[in-house]
Amino acid sequence: MKSKAIGMFTILLMALSIVGFAYAHWSESIFINGTVDMGSLTIGFTTVTKCTDKDDGALKDIGEVKCELSDPVTDPHSEKTVYKKLTVTITNGYPGYWAECFFTIDGAGTIPGTLVGVTCKAPPEINVECRGVPLQVDPCSAHPASLYVDIKQDALECHDYVFECVIEYTEYN
Repeated sequence: MKSKAIGMFTILLMALSIVGFAYAHWSESIFINGTVDMGSLTIGFTTVTKCTDKDDGALKDIGEVKCELSDPVTDPHSEKTVYKKLTVTITNGYPGYWAECFFTIDGAGTIPGTLVGVTCKAPPEINVECRGVPLQVDPCSAHPASLYVDIKQDALECHDYVFECVIEYTEYN
């Protein structure tokens, strides 16, 4: 009986040694370090190519239109700069006067975006229509578009108008 007890004790010690060895072997930690960069979505105006109006080529140049870009934004991944606002200034506007500003919309980020539209906060006596605005803007791509402005018949003569336009966009799905 004494030999059976010693044998059982020896087997128990061996089993505990094996379990302890296995536990010590598998309890090491593994660390994985890495960097994951997410894409960036940046869309804006890039250039104003030209502005034309009803007075072009006329003997008397009464009205004048000017478009300027403001609020620059630089994409963190591509380091490309686009502008959030397009400001339209009409000097000496009058009823029936029209102007068209040509510009580009650029995808400066690293992921494509869907354009919701170009929103302009124009006075009520001005009609504004965006032309050629793309539905999708891909990264590093420029899209020509224009802004057509028409002053209504009930507007004041020789009046100055200033308003801003911004691009509204979402992530492409």
